[in-house]
Amino acid sequence: LVARGYEAPPMEKSSTFSPTCRKESLRILFSLAATNHWKMKSIDISSAFLQGISLDRNVYLIPPKEFAKPGIVWKLKKCVYGLHDAARMWYNTVKEKVEKCGLQRCPYDDAMFYAVDSAQNLQGVITVHVDDFIYAGKQTFHQVISEELMSGLQIKSQEAQAFTYLGLEISQSPDTHCVSVLQDKYIQELSVIAVTNQRKSQKSHALSPVEYKKLRSGVGQINWLAIQTRPDIAFHSCQLSNNLKNPNVSDLTSYNKLIKKLKSDDPLPLTFKPIPTPELGLKLAVYSDAAYNNLANSGSQAGYLILLSDMDETILNPVAWKSVRIDRVCRSTLAAESLALSAAADHVLFIKENLKKLVGNITPISIDCYIDSKGLKELLEKTKDPSEKRLIVTMAELREMVENEEINVHLIPSKKMPADVLTKRGVDCNILREFLTSNNHI
Repeated sequence: LVARGYEAPPMEKSSTFSPTCRKESLRILFSLAATNHWKMKSIDISSAFLQGISLDRNVYLIPPKEFAKPGIVWKLKKCVYGLHDAARMWYNTVKEKVEKCGLQRCPYDDAMFYAVDSAQNLQGVITVHVDDFIYAGKQTFHQVISEELMSGLQIKSQEAQAFTYLGLEISQSPDTHCVSVLQDKYIQELSVIAVTNQRKSQKSHALSPVEYKKLRSGVGQINWLAIQTRPDIAFHSCQLSNNLKNPNVSDLTSYNKLIKKLKSDDPLPLTFKPIPTPELGLKLAVYSDAAYNNLANSGSQAGYLILLSDMDETILNPVAWKSVRIDRVCRSTLAAESLALSAAADHVLFIKENLKKLVGNITPISIDCYIDSKGLKELLEKTKDPSEKRLIVTMAELREMVENEEINVHLIPSKKMPADVLTKRGVDCNILREFLTSNNHI
C-alpha cells in the first residue's frame, strides 16, 4: 500500500526529517566489534512504517480500485509509504522503544544508540538506517535488543557472521573477530555505457540527453561506491561529478575506463582488526594531502584519510576519507595543503567527540596528522607568516589546535603519502591498497 503523498499539503522539514546512521559511526561500530570480540548482527524489519506509532492527525486515503466502494474513503491509523512524514514517524517509534530499553542516543548521531553499565563501561552499540539495524555488544546487550527492543515488531530477517547491509557485504571471522566490508557484487552489476568508435573520437562534443541521463545515473552509482568502501576511486568519482555540470564525450570514456578497472581489479575489502590494548588509549591517524591547480578553472583538490588505531599504530582501521575540490581558488601549493589539513582536522575532531561518547573520558584519544608539505610544517611551527592574508586565518586555527594539543602534526615523505591518490590522476593506487590491506603504519 502506497499513499500518493505528493498530493498532500507540504509539511515542515522538522516533521519529515528521519536521521540515518553516519558512515563514520558504522565504521566505529565495526572497530569496536572487532576490538571487544563482540558478535555483530543485522535486523531487517518487515513493513516497518505500518509498525510505527499511531498518526496524530487525520489522513484519508482513496482505496485502491480492488477495494473501492462508492462514497467510501479510508482513515489511516498508521503512516504508510508515500506520506511525507512516514520515515519520521518510524524513527520516532524506534527512538521511543530504544529509550525504554535504557539505551542512550549519541548526541552527534541521532541514529546511533549505545548502552553502558553502572561503571560507564560500554556494553554495546546499535545503528539505524530506516528499517535496517546493525548492532554488536556483550551477550546481555544482545538480549536487550532481541527481547526488548524488537518485542512486538515483525522481523523480516536477522543475520550474523556474513550478511548484506545497505548493499555492503559484511563478514566477521568467528576466530579473529576481524570485520571485512566490500561491495564486489555491487561492482559486478555496474555496466559501461555503449559508445561507438566514431563517437569516442568526438571528445569535446556535448552529450545527448540520453547519454547524459545514463552518465548521471552511472556517476551516482560510482559515488555510492566511493563513499562507502573504495577511497581509491574517490578522486575519479569527484571529477566525474564535477564534470556533470557540462559533460562531454571524454567523460563517457573516463567513466567506462573506471568501470572496466573496477571489474578487473582484485576486491579491496575494508578490514577492521582488533585494536590491541585499547585501555591504554586510542589514536586517530590523519593523512592529509592536496594537489594545487590541477583542475579546470584553476581549481585545486584536497584529500584526507582518517583511521583509528592503538597508540603505537600497529593496527589502523579506516573511519573516514574525503576527496573534494577546494571551494576557492588557491594562490599556492601551501594554501591548498593548509586548507586540506584544516578540513581534515575539522572532521577528525568531530569523530573524536563521537568516539569519546562511546568509550568514555577514561580512555585517552589522541590525534596525529601526517602531511608531506615542509612549508606547511614550518608555518605551523611559527617560523614565518604566510603572504596570503586569508591564509593567516586558516593558519591561526591550525596553530591553535596544535598549541592546545588537540592535534599533533608530523611530516612524512611524499612517496609514502596514502592520501595522494585522493587528490590527482595517475597516482599508483597500490600505495593506498597496501596501506589498507596490510594495516601497518607507513
